[in-house]
Amino acid sequence: MTIGRRMHRSPGINIYRWMGWILLLVGFSLAGCPGCSETDLEERDFFEPRDMHPYEFDGEPEIEGPDRLLFLGLEVGEEAFRQGVLTNIGRTSLELNDFVVDGPFELDFPEFLDGPPRMLSPGQSLVLEVGYRALDEEPRRGSLTVFSNDPKTPEFEIALLANVDLPCVIVEPFTRLRFGSVVRGERVERPVMVTNCSETLEATVEIEGFEGDSGFRLANANDLAGNPRTIQAGESVLIPVEFRPQEVRSYNGQMTILSEDEINPEVQLALEGEGTPPACPEAIIYGVSNNDTALAAPQASMQGRPLETVGFDGSQSVAFGGASIVEYQWSLVSRPDDTVVELSQSGNTVHNDLYLELSGSYEVELHVYDDEGTRSCEPARMRVDSVSGDAIHLQLVWDTPNDPSRTNNSGADMDLHFLREGGEWNSSPDDCYWLNMNPNWGDPNNNDMNPRLDIDEIHGWGPENINLLIPENGTTYSVGAYYFSDHGYGESFSTVRIYIHGDLRLELKRRRMTNWQFWHVADIDWPSEELTIYDSITSGFPN
Repeated sequence: MTIGRRMHRSPGINIYRWMGWILLLVGFSLAGCPGCSETDLEERDFFEPRDMHPYEFDGEPEIEGPDRLLFLGLEVGEEAFRQGVLTNIGRTSLELNDFVVDGPFELDFPEFLDGPPRMLSPGQSLVLEVGYRALDEEPRRGSLTVFSNDPKTPEFEIALLANVDLPCVIVEPFTRLRFGSVVRGERVERPVMVTNCSETLEATVEIEGFEGDSGFRLANANDLAGNPRTIQAGESVLIPVEFRPQEVRSYNGQMTILSEDEINPEVQLALEGEGTPPACPEAIIYGVSNNDTALAAPQASMQGRPLETVGFDGSQSVAFGGASIVEYQWSLVSRPDDTVVELSQSGNTVHNDLYLELSGSYEVELHVYDDEGTRSCEPARMRVDSVSGDAIHLQLVWDTPNDPSRTNNSGADMDLHFLREGGEWNSSPDDCYWLNMNPNWGDPNNNDMNPRLDIDEIHGWGPENINLLIPENGTTYSVGAYYFSDHGYGESFSTVRIYIHGDLRLELKRRRMTNWQFWHVADIDWPSEELTIYDSITSGFPN
């Protein structure tokens, strides 16, 4: 039986026919027009074919489908239909040239009223339906042959069996088991389903073994070669096959399944897989401060306090594909202005620390490498916000052009001053400075109402910080800086920052000062938190 295709003519086809005649006449008139130059003809030659290079596909078409359709247990006069799916599992288009049915069977294509398509693109499927009416109880055999351009199977045959109960085993997938891309060293499992398609007979199935590339094996020891399995009539079993590539390359193998099936007693199932490089390791930072923790995977933020040391741990970083982390690459990618602090460790170490010299934001970055030299695709980044927990936090830093180093024990000496209303600069008890670092301004039993100078920096650059946790209501505080001694280095440039409840409320930068000058920066009114900026420099204290 040959399946043809019925052609329908569009009602508008006469219009296109007349348009064709008109264009043809125009072409003749142009070709014969007197006085037309050769150049004119070339420019007007609309119908000259252009050199269009065809796209060449790599691969061949390949047809896949069932090897049989069964009509079992039909009574006389009963009609039944069985469907099968044809799929182009190749890499180029499959041309379907003809369908021929042998025997008392009828073929139809339920998805297509005018006959089947003549072409299947790669991955495309076609549902076919075979019908059979039992005129008697005798067994009937037939076949459906699909003619195509599949170079390996140009005549693909599907057995059609009615009331024929023979040893029958169907293996799915029919031709190949694809594992896709698998990271080298990792394991992926895919099932092969074996069905006893007989209604009454047992079937014995045995895995003969594997051929081709190593990397494919049976996941269940009971399925190993030499261990036949008996499958009852109508029963299906799953045989798991695993793929574990050890190299980055394509893998191809073959699995042979033996049975008592009359049509196909030896099924050769192609196995395909791709070994790919392991995924990039994942860098993870676990940060710990006195009052906060955070996990950057890959990004997070946390809080610390000025003059606190924050710890970082990279041991939770992860490698994949059986690899392990062997190298930790830390870096401090950002820090507040006027500080040059670095991470405590510069080499390959799983732990690191950072001293929060100033208020502001710091950002720590971690890259990791596995034992195969693969670097993390993106770094872990931990932002640390250094925020004072005090109501008032003052900061003084300075740089001295003639001082070549800020890390030695020599440099200009400047002092931060914090004066309570009614007091005198550079005098106890109302001025908090290097000679009065923690004066008693409130309740003797409550130190939270007393200011404190954290560091008296005498070797240049700062910082000096003064903090007050609980200011006194109805009081005005003054902020100033004094150039105590240049130690022979000359002028310096000072910066003062005022933080209220952790927020930067005032920043006056790089004021030029010389030896023994005093800079009245601003006043703070409490509890209104209003700032009055003075920004005045005098010779000595203005008492």
